[in-house]
Amino acid sequence: MATGEGISGTIPPEIGNLTALKDLGFVGDEGPFVFHPPLGGKIPVELATLPNLENLTLVNNIFDQESVGLLFTMTQLKNLTDTPLSPLPDAIGNLVNLETLSLYGYYGGVLAKSENNGPIPKTIGI
Repeated sequence: MATGEGISGTIPPEIGNLTALKDLGFVGDEGPFVFHPPLGGKIPVELATLPNLENLTLVNNIFDQESVGLLFTMTQLKNLTDTPLSPLPDAIGNLVNLETLSLYGYYGGVLAKSENNGPIPKTIGI
């Protein structure tokens, strides 16, 4: 598993060269004791084209909201862990292989300090 420990800045487009990658995680910290600054900017299109990526963790990062939509084109994902998306977009139904969706708020708790509101999209199939 590749993790983003000690990395700051943006995810480089060269990430698309890691075509065999199955697991990827970038977890930023927020608060008075910041050990790993969050990543930010746009999520590169190349991340969404990784053919074998099944597990993606993007917690406590500050990505451009427009580029977050790329996550919902990654139909091969089985596990997605992210900071809260509010509201959950209908496009989440595109993740047809998704087995686990974990939405974490800041400071570690599942949905802690979450501002998620609104209905669960019908595209999820619940």
